[in-house]
Amino acid sequence: MVAVHVTHPGDERDAQRLIEDWQRWDPGVELVQVSSAHRRLDEPLTADPVVAAH
Repeated sequence: MVAVHVTHPGDERDAQRLIEDWQRWDPGVELVQVSSAHRRLDEPLTADPVVAAH
């Protein structure tokens, strides 16, 4: 199981904050960040090899 966060290319600061919060929380689930200019889920998720493997 993986957790997926789709980020917008202009949201790097928020994305970094989420990574840091996730690491502190440490739920035992890998967090995969996928960038999408249109915040779409279908294409970025199927294109990401880590997500596609799960």
